[in-house]
Amino acid sequence: MALRNRIVMPGWHIQNTEVLQGPISGWSLPNADVSNWSRIGSKGTVMGGLIESGRYNEQTLFRSDTLSTIEKSHFQSPWLFREEFSIPELDAGHHVFLNLHGVSSKADVFINGHLVVSCEDQKGAYAGRTQEVTAFIRPEVNCLLIQAWPTDYLKDMAISFADWNPAPPDNGMGVWRHVVIKVTGPVSVSPLRVTYAQDEANPHSRVTVTVKTEIENHENAPQDVAIHCQIAVPGNSQNVALSRRMYLLPHSRSTVALETTLEDDQVQIWWPAAWGQQPLYRVDLNVSLPPSFISDSAWAGFGIRKVEYTLNNHGDGQFFINGRHFQVRGAGYAPDIFLRFDPERVEAILRYAVHIGLNTIRLEGKLENSILYGLADRLGLLVMAGWECCDKWEGWTYNEDVDGVEVWKDEDYRIGEASMLHEAEMMQTHSCMLAFLVGSDYWPDERATAAYLGALNRMDWSNPVIASASKRGHPPQLSSSGMKMEGPYDWVPPGYWWGERLGAAFGFASELSAGSGTPELSSLRRFLSDVDLASLWGKPQAGHYHQAPSGSVFHSREIYNKALKRRYGSPTSLEDYVFKCQVMDYEATRAQFEAFAARQNAARPAAGVVYWMLNSAWPSLHWQLFDYYLYPMGAYYGAKIGARPEHVAFDYHSSSVYLINHSLSAGVRRITAECIDLRGRRLYHREETVEATEITSKQVFSIPEVTTLATVALMRLVLSASDVEISRNVYWLNGRMDRLNWDKSTWYYTPTTRYADFTSLSQLEQAKMNTSIDMLAHPDPSMKQLRVRLQNMSSIPAFFVRLTVHDPMTGEQLTLYYTNDSSAYSPVCPTLQIGHHQQKTINNATMAQTATLVSEILQSSPLDLVPYENLYKHFHANPELSLQEQRTSQRIVDHLASLNAYDIHTGIGGFGLAGVLRNGPGKTVLLRADMDALPVKEETGLPYSSTATATDPDGVSRPVMHACGHDMHITALLAAAEQLVRVRDKWNGTLVVLFQPNEERGAGAQAMVDDGLYDKIPVPDIVLGQHVMRLRAGTINCRTGTIMAAADSMKITVFGRGGHGSLPHTTVDPVLLAAHIVVRLQGVISRELDPDDVGVLTVGSLQAGQTENVISDKAEIGIDFRSVSLETREKIVGAVKRIVKAECMASGSPKDPIFTPTRRFPPTVNEIALASKLAGSFSAHFGADFDPDTPRTMVAEDFSILATACGRPSCFWFLGGIDRDIWDALVKDGKEGEIPGNHSARFAPVIQPTLKVGAEALAVGALTFLCRED
Repeated sequence: MALRNRIVMPGWHIQNTEVLQGPISGWSLPNADVSNWSRIGSKGTVMGGLIESGRYNEQTLFRSDTLSTIEKSHFQSPWLFREEFSIPELDAGHHVFLNLHGVSSKADVFINGHLVVSCEDQKGAYAGRTQEVTAFIRPEVNCLLIQAWPTDYLKDMAISFADWNPAPPDNGMGVWRHVVIKVTGPVSVSPLRVTYAQDEANPHSRVTVTVKTEIENHENAPQDVAIHCQIAVPGNSQNVALSRRMYLLPHSRSTVALETTLEDDQVQIWWPAAWGQQPLYRVDLNVSLPPSFISDSAWAGFGIRKVEYTLNNHGDGQFFINGRHFQVRGAGYAPDIFLRFDPERVEAILRYAVHIGLNTIRLEGKLENSILYGLADRLGLLVMAGWECCDKWEGWTYNEDVDGVEVWKDEDYRIGEASMLHEAEMMQTHSCMLAFLVGSDYWPDERATAAYLGALNRMDWSNPVIASASKRGHPPQLSSSGMKMEGPYDWVPPGYWWGERLGAAFGFASELSAGSGTPELSSLRRFLSDVDLASLWGKPQAGHYHQAPSGSVFHSREIYNKALKRRYGSPTSLEDYVFKCQVMDYEATRAQFEAFAARQNAARPAAGVVYWMLNSAWPSLHWQLFDYYLYPMGAYYGAKIGARPEHVAFDYHSSSVYLINHSLSAGVRRITAECIDLRGRRLYHREETVEATEITSKQVFSIPEVTTLATVALMRLVLSASDVEISRNVYWLNGRMDRLNWDKSTWYYTPTTRYADFTSLSQLEQAKMNTSIDMLAHPDPSMKQLRVRLQNMSSIPAFFVRLTVHDPMTGEQLTLYYTNDSSAYSPVCPTLQIGHHQQKTINNATMAQTATLVSEILQSSPLDLVPYENLYKHFHANPELSLQEQRTSQRIVDHLASLNAYDIHTGIGGFGLAGVLRNGPGKTVLLRADMDALPVKEETGLPYSSTATATDPDGVSRPVMHACGHDMHITALLAAAEQLVRVRDKWNGTLVVLFQPNEERGAGAQAMVDDGLYDKIPVPDIVLGQHVMRLRAGTINCRTGTIMAAADSMKITVFGRGGHGSLPHTTVDPVLLAAHIVVRLQGVISRELDPDDVGVLTVGSLQAGQTENVISDKAEIGIDFRSVSLETREKIVGAVKRIVKAECMASGSPKDPIFTPTRRFPPTVNEIALASKLAGSFSAHFGADFDPDTPRTMVAEDFSILATACGRPSCFWFLGGIDRDIWDALVKDGKEGEIPGNHSARFAPVIQPTLKVGAEALAVGALTFLCRED
C-alpha cells in the first residue's frame, strides 16, 4: 500500500493587494470570489503572470522602449498568489508539508485563513522551505495564499540582472518556482544525495556508491521502519537493491546512508559531450512501516565522474574531469527577463551551446531549476553555478562598486545559509555540476563563507567551491579563485586576444568578450521601431534601450561603431550596417575562442574562457551568440569556428598558424595555407604535415609575409586528414593591422589607436554563384537536413556569403544548425559544401514535411495485431467499474511482464500501474491509457458483448460496459508498448506506459499523482494520450490549444426556515429560493459571457423536502458547467456564487449558502509547440487521415493532470472508431446524429483499423521525441 503524497500547485490566481479590501487572511479561505483576478500557470513572477494571462502583450512590451512606460507603482505593494486544492481525507499518522522552492524575495503564506509562514521568516529568492501544515488542512477544499512582497535589489537577496538589460518593472516579485504540497505517513524522507568513491587502482571499473537521506519521525510514538532502495544501472536490466531497518524514537531525525560497490559492467563513467557518453543512473528509495505501508519515497538521477580544481604555478585555476585536463570553453547563461522557464526553449539554448562547441555554461545567480540541470546532465554540458554580483548578494563593506547596497545584517547570513542549503540540495546529484562560485565580482566575508561551506557540507557537496570569479581577494577558508575578471566587455580588435595582458588568452577568464551580438535585420525589426532602426545606423553615439540600461557605459555603441566605420567604412544604409556588424562580430568571437584554444597548453596555459554572454534575457543588441528569438548571427558562427574540436587558426599577434585539437583523436594532419588578393590572384601557398596529439595545440609555422601586405588579402587555412577536410578557415588581413593602447585600458575595454583598413572589401565586385541543394533524411523527425553546394563561378572571391532558409508560406526566416562547415557566413573560394539542419520547433508548415523517419522505423518491424484483437475482445467482455479495475490491471501487468523490457509499478492511486522502459539517455515520454468502464447495459449485439455486472458505491448491482472505448485505449497502448520494444535500437530515452484507473469519475489521474506517481517513475518531459471518439475509423484528429473543455460539478446548499405548508408567511421557503436561483442561472451563459467565451451551464438536480405539506429548511441544487478556458471557468464560478449569495440575501436566508465541488475535470490543452511537432509526424505517417484542426469538444478528461502536476507539456488527440462504411453512408445522408457515441449502450469501436491506427499513433508520438540523433 502506498500513500497519495504529492500535489504541485497547477496554477494561481494573482491580484494586487491595492485593489482588495478586508484582511489578507480572508482571501485564503476557500470559495472566495476571485473571478476578476488574473489566472496564470504553476509558477511566475507578477509580470510574467500578467503577460501569460493576457494583461500585457510580450511583443508590444519588447517593442522599442515600451517596457519603460509600465507604471512601476503597480508593483510597490504586495501581490497575492492564490490556489484552492483538495487532499483526500487524512488518516491518523498522516502529515502534510508545504514545499516552497522559490518566492522572490519575501512572502507571507496562509492556508485556510491561518498564517503559516511569515515574511520575517520566508526571505530570499532561493531560500526554499519545508513547513508542516497538517494542523491547517481541512477535508475537501483547501486554499493556499502566498503574499509576495515588493523586491529591492539593493536590500533583498533576489534575482537581478545588473547591467544586462532593464530591470523588469516588478523586480522579479512572485512565485517563480513550483510550490508543492506533500503528504507523508508518520515518517518522511528528505531529497536524496549520492556520493561515490572510485577505486584508485581501477577508477573506471570499481566504484562505491552511497545513497543518503534524512528520515524523520513526526509522531509521538517510536517507529520501526524499513528502508528500501534500488539503483537502476543504465543499459543493465538488473537493478542493485539495498535495504536497511531502523528504529526511530518519537520526533527524531536520523541520517541514513546505504552503500554498495559497483563493479565491471555496472560502472559507466559520465563524460563531457566531446569526450564520451553521459550514462545516468537512477536511485529510488522508500521508507515503509509494518505491514507494507509506504510512508514516503524519493528518487534521484546521477552520473559517475570526478571533478578537480587546482591552482597552477601562475595562480591560475585549472579543472580536471576524470583525470583529464578540462579547458572550460563556456558562456554566460541568461534566464528570461520575467523568469519564465520554458523547458523547450531552455533545451534549444543548451543544444545551441553544445552545437557551437562549448562545454560549459556559467550561471551568475539566476539558478533556474533542476530541469535545466537535468538537460545539461543528458547533453554532457557542464554548469558552473554561483551567486550574482552588483546587488545585496555582495553587500560587503569592501565592495565599493555598487552604490546604495545594504551591508549584510545577522538575518542575511541566515538567508544566505538557507539559500545555499536549498540550491545545493537541488544540484547535488547532478553530474553536470562543475563548481559553485560563492562570490562573483567579490568574495563573501568569513562569516558568510562559513555559512555557505556548512550548508554545502551538509548536502555532501563534492565539487569545487570557488571564492569568486575574480582574484580581488578571498576568505581565509578558501584559496584564491584562480580566475581573472579583467575585461573586456566592449569591442576590441581580434589581435587583442593574442596579447599578453589583461583579458588576453592566458589563465582562467571568468567573463569577457568584445561585446558582440548584433541580431540580423529580421530580428531587429521585431523589437525596434523605425526611429530606433534609423538611430542604430545613423547616430553612432546614440544610446539604445535594448543595448544596456541608461547610465551604463554600455548604453551606446560608440566604441563599436567607431571601429566599424574605421575598419569597414561608414554604413550607407541599415542593411549595410547590419551586414558589417555580422562581419565584425564573426571576426571578434572567432578570434577570442581561437586564441584561448591555441594556448590551452602554453607556458602559461589558457585554462578557461567564459564568453560574455551565451544568450540574452530579452531582445538585445549585444552580449549574445544568438538572439532572443534563437536566430544565429555572426557572433554565433564566429564562436562555432573558434571552438571546433579540431581546427587550424591564425595568430594575429605573431602571424603564426596553430593546430588546435580539443578532441581525443590523434594522427597525421595536413595544413594548407593559401593567400589571395581581392582579384583572386594567389599571393602565398604552403602545405605542412604535422602530427596531431589529443587535447593539445601547437604552433606549426609562421607567415611573416602577411605583415608586408600592401592591401587587403584573404587567407584560407585548411586542415585535413587522409584527404578528408576537417576544418576550413578564412581570414581577411592587411599589412597594417589594429594597434592597441594597453596602458589606457579600462575595466571594460582597451582603446585602439590604429585600425586595420578593410574598406576595400566594400568595393568587391559581385561574384557569380552557383547553388545546388539536396534534401536528406535526418534521424530526428522534427528536423530536416539539407546539403548545399556553393560554387563560385567567378575568378574573384565571394566574400561573406550568407545562407538563410525561409518558410515558403510565411516568409519567416528559419533557424539552422550547421554541421560540416563553418557557418552561414563564409568567403567562398572557389567551391564549398555545407550541410545544415533546421532547428527543432520552428513552424508548423515545415515540421509537417520533416517527419518521415518515424514511419520508416515502424515499417521496419511490423507487429502482428491478431493477438491484440483477441486481447481487445477480452477487455471488452470483462469490463470493471471505476475503482474496481483489479482484473484489468492484473491482465495488463501480465502482458507487460511478458515483454521482458519494462519495470512495472503497480497499485498507484488504486489499481493504476506504469511500465518503465529505460533505453539510454534522452527524453522521457509518458503514454497514457485509462481502464475503467461505465454502469451501462450493452446493446451492441456483438459476439463478445459484456454481460458483466458489479456493485456500485451505493451497493446497487449494475450492468457494466466499456461504453467509452477504454478497452481500445488499453489494447492500443499495449500494442504500442511491444512495438517500441521491437525498435528500441532506433531510439534513445525513457518510455513510460501508464494505465490509469477511475477516469470516468475524474479522479484517477489526481489519485495517481497524489499517490507519489512521480516518486515511483521518472518525471516525463512529455505526456501524450488519446481517446477513441465518434469519428471515422482510421483517422487521427488533433488541434493546438484547448481540445477538451473543463468540466465542474457543484452541489449548492441553500437554507431556509422550515414550517407547515399552511403557514408559508412564517417561513423562508428554500424551494422558492432555489427556483429563483435556477432561473437566474440561465442568464449566466447568454448574458454574462462574451460570445467568444465558450461555456455551458446545466442545472441537473434540485432536491428539497420529503412531503407535500412541509416547507423544508434547505434545498440542494446540483449544477454542471463546462468551459474551454480557465478564465471562462472563473467567470462562471464567480457569477454562480454572486447570484446564489444575492438570492439568499434577497430571500432572507438565515445561513450563508454552501458550495461543495463534487467533480472537477481540468481543460485539456495541447501545448502549441508540442502539438505542432506531432502534427508533422502524424501528417507524414497518416496523410489525409490526419486532421490537425479538429473542433474542440465540451466533453472533459482528467488526462492533463498527469502533465500539469509536474509542470510538463502534453498533447491529446482523438482516434476515430466508427466503421468507415457506416460513417460514410450516414454522413452522406445527413444522419450523422444517428451514429452511437461515447457512453451509449450501442457504442463499440470497429476493431480494425481503429486498433492499428491507435497503436501506431502512440508509437509515432513517442518516436517523434525519442528517435536517435545519430
